[in-house]
Amino acid sequence: MYCSGPPIFFDGQLARKLGQVSHFGKELDSLADLFFYISSAYFLYYLFPEVIAANQVYLIVFFSLLGFSFLVSGLLFRKPVMMHTIILRLNAVLVCLVVVLSFWLDTIYFARAVIILYILGFVEELIFIFFGNVDPDTKSIFHLLKEGKKKSLPL
Repeated sequence: MYCSGPPIFFDGQLARKLGQVSHFGKELDSLADLFFYISSAYFLYYLFPEVIAANQVYLIVFFSLLGFSFLVSGLLFRKPVMMHTIILRLNAVLVCLVVVLSFWLDTIYFARAVIILYILGFVEELIFIFFGNVDPDTKSIFHLLKEGKKKSLPL
């Protein structure tokens, strides 16, 4: 099975290193992230339904926050915004670990921890909305506060 977590984690770094960063690329990356979240949940459900069943409430909260984030950013900025923070990038790698480790171990609690980290990541994403239209590649809310300025993008 192919796991796309590590490329999701390093693709932005590679694009920056090669000078290939673009607004379109950031939007495409967000679309790929959304597909990754939904497909990961589907494959876990298909292969390891007990992991999904045991974490159903957490997944509902996760997908609700994801949808709420899209709704709020869509209303405020006329486009859905998906941040690429450190915590959300790390979670992409951890989701791959959950899938792979599920073949040999009981990963119900590990999956729960990853989902809770995702929930924290999307709460952080909602906080970004208060800063306006920030760069989706901002590392964290703490980095933004440390800079003491908005990294605003044109609407």
